[in-house]
Amino acid sequence: MGVRGLRFAHLGDVHLGSGFTYLSREQRRMRQRELQQTFTRVMEEIALKEVDLVLISGDLLEYDMADKSLMRLINDGLAMVHCPVVMIAGNHDPLLPDSPYLTNSWPENVHLFQEEGWQVLHLKDLNAAVVGLSYQVPEDKLPRLTSIPVLDDPAAYKIVLVHGSYSEIEPFSSPYIPITKEQLQKVPVDYVALGHYHNFQIIHDASGQVKGCYPGSPEPLDFSETGLHGFVLGEILPNNEVEIQLVPMSKRQYFNRTVDISGSRVIQDIRDRIQSVITEGTDDLWSLELSGELDADINLDFDWLLEELKEQVFFMRLRSQVVPTYNLEELKKRPGVVAYFISYMEGVMEQAETDSARVLARKAMNTGLDALLKGEVKKR
Repeated sequence: MGVRGLRFAHLGDVHLGSGFTYLSREQRRMRQRELQQTFTRVMEEIALKEVDLVLISGDLLEYDMADKSLMRLINDGLAMVHCPVVMIAGNHDPLLPDSPYLTNSWPENVHLFQEEGWQVLHLKDLNAAVVGLSYQVPEDKLPRLTSIPVLDDPAAYKIVLVHGSYSEIEPFSSPYIPITKEQLQKVPVDYVALGHYHNFQIIHDASGQVKGCYPGSPEPLDFSETGLHGFVLGEILPNNEVEIQLVPMSKRQYFNRTVDISGSRVIQDIRDRIQSVITEGTDDLWSLELSGELDADINLDFDWLLEELKEQVFFMRLRSQVVPTYNLEELKKRPGVVAYFISYMEGVMEQAETDSARVLARKAMNTGLDALLKGEVKKR
């Protein structure tokens, strides 16, 4: 990373103890163990990188799931690195009166910002200063970056550690320390170590230089957290420019895909279409939206599909935007309510002013035909 400056590792939003309520009981336990294992692997990897400083930007654990064994795991992990570890509490692990953070015997290299409001930690051996703020309660709606203390510290390297919601749209409000682009740009520090968002995100200043970063969760937690996950390895160079890179560490990934099942003649064809998509991540978690047109006589049996595919991925959920196809011209030849209903709904579609309205009317017609012809409404 160029000329030697201040080398750091930045992680956050580990969420040890997460519930994973959408998984089966066995899968929940497995993912919870994997969270712990990934945290330990991250700390082992950081120890090998010979960094000068470790930054933890909140939500290390779930406040209501903390126990002695989890705190021992955290202490053991933090003690692996032979450099200062500076951390804050986030909205999921706030410093409430019964917080385990307040009674924990932290390793000697760990500094947790515990007091209310902004605090400054001077790291003279590193020629650095870190400004941090911990949540005292689960919500903090104040625009905290506007009240950062003036750093007249002669330190060469200056860092802010904060857990909050960033937006480039103004005005912006959030129950979790709202941060606007303008506020972030004005902070007179070299690097803003952010937490709260679970996907890796770099934020640049007006000149295109790195100003701050969300490292994301080392292990993704749900289907909004796709892509690679891990921790950030960075360096503040002597000219105060910042270089960072994501170090992937997660055990599993989440995938969202759309599968067009148009033309499938039997449900086995649909299974095969799905199999052709999930080959890139057999140990991962998949959310699949089935789309296209499907003969109305084919029963889109999600239970059967999930049973057939359960050994091929860690977890799968299925959703449907499938449009069932009926032979409308043949059905309109039949006397009675079915023909009248089709003609009426075709009129509704013709009068629809937008594509979305026409799609909605088509779905409504198909749902009505399911009820009229089959006596049931199929899940599609």
